[in-house]
Amino acid sequence: MKLKTKSNSWDLTFEDDLSEEEKNKLNQEYFTPRLSLNKSSKHNQNRTEQEFQPLQFTTDEQVIEIEDNCCGNKCLTTIQKHKILERQLSFVEMNKHEQDICIISQLTVMKASEHKKHITSFGNQNKRIRFKYRFDNNKVICRKAFMMLYQIKVERLKRLQKLAAAGVFLPPRHGNTRRIPKHAVHIKEAEHFRQFINSYAEVHGLPDPGRLKRDTREILLPASMNYTSIWDEYQSAIESLSNDKSSKKTVRIISYHTFCRLWKQMTPHIKFISPRTDLCDKCDELKNSIAYANTQSHTEQLVEEYNNHCSVAHTARQLYCSQIKTAKKEWERYSKEERTLFLASLSTLKSHKQQKTCSKDITMHYSFDFAQQIYYPFSNQQRSKEYFKTARKCQIFGVCAEALPRQVYYLIDESEFIGKGSKTVISLLDAFFELHGLGEKKVQLHADNCAGQNKNNYMVWYLLWRTMNGLHEEISLSFMVPGHTKFDPDRFFALLKLKYRRSTIDSIHDLAECVLNTSKKGYTVPQVYGRHYGLSQNAFEFRDWNSFLCQYFEPIEGILKYNYFDFNYKNPGWVQLRVHPSDEPKSVLLLKERFFRFPLPFKYPEPIFPEGLTYEREMYLYKEIRPLIRNHAKRDLVCPKPSKL
Repeated sequence: MKLKTKSNSWDLTFEDDLSEEEKNKLNQEYFTPRLSLNKSSKHNQNRTEQEFQPLQFTTDEQVIEIEDNCCGNKCLTTIQKHKILERQLSFVEMNKHEQDICIISQLTVMKASEHKKHITSFGNQNKRIRFKYRFDNNKVICRKAFMMLYQIKVERLKRLQKLAAAGVFLPPRHGNTRRIPKHAVHIKEAEHFRQFINSYAEVHGLPDPGRLKRDTREILLPASMNYTSIWDEYQSAIESLSNDKSSKKTVRIISYHTFCRLWKQMTPHIKFISPRTDLCDKCDELKNSIAYANTQSHTEQLVEEYNNHCSVAHTARQLYCSQIKTAKKEWERYSKEERTLFLASLSTLKSHKQQKTCSKDITMHYSFDFAQQIYYPFSNQQRSKEYFKTARKCQIFGVCAEALPRQVYYLIDESEFIGKGSKTVISLLDAFFELHGLGEKKVQLHADNCAGQNKNNYMVWYLLWRTMNGLHEEISLSFMVPGHTKFDPDRFFALLKLKYRRSTIDSIHDLAECVLNTSKKGYTVPQVYGRHYGLSQNAFEFRDWNSFLCQYFEPIEGILKYNYFDFNYKNPGWVQLRVHPSDEPKSVLLLKERFFRFPLPFKYPEPIFPEGLTYEREMYLYKEIRPLIRNHAKRDLVCPKPSKL
């Protein structure tokens, strides 16, 4: 190809192509900022290096640089800068296909003349086409300025010039468009893959009849397997098929990534079981029985039993969610200012306020449960010897108000703990209503199925006692299905665990601060017993509710089979029992004396005072744990010297 310059136009000859060396040299000349002097121009010889710096002008978003060393006429510097900016921004917003169409249309108009040359040995006529470059069809510019204006290189311009010279207005599509690539998976290979995965799932899979996806039951593979291990078995199966001389099938081994992609596209119902803990015993037993059932009738019977169990758990979960939704609607009836005042009036670590009971005509929902005990002192940088020591224990009991949302954490030191029995649960729940309750008239409670703590006669008697004394008008107590008891208190406990593992805890004060910092919006509230924290008097008392309540009420026969208990102040002494939410309630009178009523003012049971630490435990903490406390000022509070020494 021959390049000749005359004024601001260029002559192109298409009989030859540029070599790679010429292209690199031309691109470097066009797009590398450098000092360029034209010998034919005496004016350029006297210019200094500073005069050849790019011209700059600024917009609100970016700085545009315009080089004026395109040619001796300085084409771009004669164009208004804002027009150049508008042209460049509009060109950049197009995709590559649209940019090519834009340049081709301009080149078609810019064709100046066409000259015939000699005939080649192949009989082709060599043509020379001249393009006269313009800006907005009125300002003549050079080729280099045109390339700098649109930021394109010579290879792309040359390709588009050929299309414009041939009268083509649309750039051609890529050669591989709508063409199946050589590495594509053949339909026979995909079908062979499907057969392999389905056969493998039939042998090793565990059906999950409780889940449906597009009318297909999910099949769960053991957690010990993964995509890589099954792909290795797939490769072995293909190799054995290829080595079998009697078989005429020849199947290509697909790659690992294609194997995973086909799995997710063709068999999405086959999945891996994720490692889990605290599962439902009945669900796991039925799943294993279904996997190893001998007959089809036995399998159908087990599947029906499993579906019935899942339906019961789903109904219980729906009731839990609907009660929370109702409580949220009740809470949102108040304005934002009123809700802020209500929350500000609740008790804190520094002040203990008793709310006026049964004063607000709202329905609130609360869930309560124990969390795993934690230890202190604790550090996120645990030293080796700390691992083998038993630090001071702290029990955590949480009561969650999902509608607010807000959870109160009762932090009970081991010297203040009286055991995880019904006395403790009732005492803590009573303290919650007294210190952190909103004065609601209707209460809906949820708990797990732990018989020793929650699902017992003492808890039922306590709630009946509250309605009979006007502390609440209506109370409902619901228990989750065993094995399906994950609810909001567990979510808040997990947040505390994440914060605890990254904190340094030396005393119960640090633990209370950790609870406060778990949520920046005040969703987590610590509540301590009192004396060990340093308060002048206890914030609440543990009471002997069992001995007090058994004087007035009768036990419920077969209480463990019931899951829903309803109490109403209009029917004092009566409780309504249900096994399932949709059952007809069964009313039972629990009062020993049918017409007995508690005299006003009502009395609380006698308090129970914790026994404290034993001498052996105090000595252990003093000798083994005291040196592990980072803050020496807190050693006497956490691990004091035993009183007998």
